[in-house]
Parts: sequence; C-alpha cells; structure tokens
Amino acid sequence: PSYGLKSLRINVTVGQLLYDDGIINHTAETLVTLFPQLNKNNIIDEYTQARTILVEWISQWQYTLDIANSFLPDVLQKKQEHIIAESSQSVMLSLSGGQYPFVTSSECGFNAIPVHLNTNDAGYRIGVTKAIASKVWWWRFPTKRDTNGVPSEIIDAYRDEAGEFGATTWRPRQIGYFDAVQLRHAFHTWNRPDLLWINMGDKLPFLYTNNLENKVAVAYKTADIYNQSKSMIRENIVPPPYLPLQEVIYKTLPDVKSEKDYPNYVDAIRDVLSFEGPIVLGI
Repeated sequence: PSYGLKSLRINVTVGQLLYDDGIINHTAETLVTLFPQLNKNNIIDEYTQARTILVEWISQWQYTLDIANSFLPDVLQKKQEHIIAESSQSVMLSLSGGQYPFVTSSECGFNAIPVHLNTNDAGYRIGVTKAIASKVWWWRFPTKRDTNGVPSEIIDAYRDEAGEFGATTWRPRQIGYFDAVQLRHAFHTWNRPDLLWINMGDKLPFLYTNNLENKVAVAYKTADIYNQSKSMIRENIVPPPYLPLQEVIYKTLPDVKSEKDYPNYVDAIRDVLSFEGPIVLGI
C-alpha cells in the first residue's frame, strides 16, 4: 500500500512530517475518505507520535534530509565507491514487466536501479535463478504442472534436501522445471545480466538419481491473442495470464550425474538461452 499511496501523493515524507504543520490533519482526512474503515484519531495519534520521536532526533536527521536525493549519486560519481543493490522480488513479479495483476508494487529488475537510486547506470548486473525452479505461490507456475505426475514422496524429499520452504512463512515451496522462457522474457525487458548465476546446481544429480528428466522449458503454447481458437508459440515473452496456457514445450538436457557433468550442463543452458556472458553454477 505504501507504493500506491506514494503514487497518489497522499503519503507523508519525513520532511513534511517535521516541517509542515498541517500535514497530519490533512493526511488523516484524506485517508479516512479513501478508507472509511480507518479511524481518523488513531491516524493522527500515530503521526504525532512519529513526529515527536523525529524531533528528538532532528540533529541526526537534518543532514540526511538535505542530501537524500543526491547522496548515492555523489558516492558513485565523486567518491568512486561501489554500491550493491539487491532486488527482493523477481522480474516476473515486476510491476511493468511481470504478469500483471499478479505482481508486486514496484519495478524489481535492473532497469529500476537508475530510477530508484538516482543513478544513471545499473552497473555490473548479476542475474540469479535456480537450476530447479521453486515458488511459494502456485499461480501461473507453468513448469510446476509438469511435475504433478512425479510421486509426492520424491517432491517432498527434494524439498527437504534443498530447503525449499518460504524464508519467512516456512510454507513448502512448489517445485518445477527450469524455465528458459521466463529467463528470456527477463532478458527482453531490459533485464539481461552481465553474469548469470544458477543456484541449486548441486541438486541436479537428484533428478538423475530419481529417474527424472533434466528438462528445460523452451516455449509456451497458448491461445492466439486475436483468435483464441488458434494457438501461438511463445519463446521469448511470457504471455499475459488471460491467455490460456495450452502446453509447455521442453528440451531435455544431458543428465547431470556428478560434478564432472557440470560443464556440459552449463554449455547446454548457454545454448538454450543464447547467453554470451559468464555463467556460474552455484550451490
């Protein structure tokens, strides 16, 4: 909600809270108009308490308030320092590049860094994915549906071995196959990395040990956007959720039985993705 309120210009900045005497009442009135379930007096009390605390810290905050918009550019350009920015969501959950409306509230890819950090360059970009896909929420997880025939005890065993549970909720994650379509979608929405890091590489032998194919999704077959009785093959862009997904088309990669097979796997992934940069297989 904070992103939405900021876009609607009814959020409150620290500077406004400190120096605009009328902002608390004005914001409270606006919020209860939009959200009648809120209590105006409670909102005023919360903002007033926050303001009191900030006033006590004003000597520490003053400099930060003055340079907030120029701090990072100064660090990057004048002091020649380095800054690491980490996205907490995936490109497929990005507000503009993801599968709207099943997205988060902001941009999550490399293309958001210049905007959100007030820089003119995203710098050296490291893309992170998994050799065996996982997701807490089931919605539109195309390669998960093709693990439905895998015995549940094998899925559970992999989930336990790989620690595939939600980091905050500890909910069991759904498991699927590597999805090259989604990665190419990321590449085509100004999110091509300089280096691709593939985690869970050490779990690939699990597929071979349990007689599962090392499959990679290379295309989606969906209804045609103009004539939904016909089909379209999509290789580089993930279609919107309102187009029924008819089939996921796979390519089977060489089995990974042990560490000695990792180079062949990396070469196969590079070919599938048409990715020229370095690829790191992480564990």
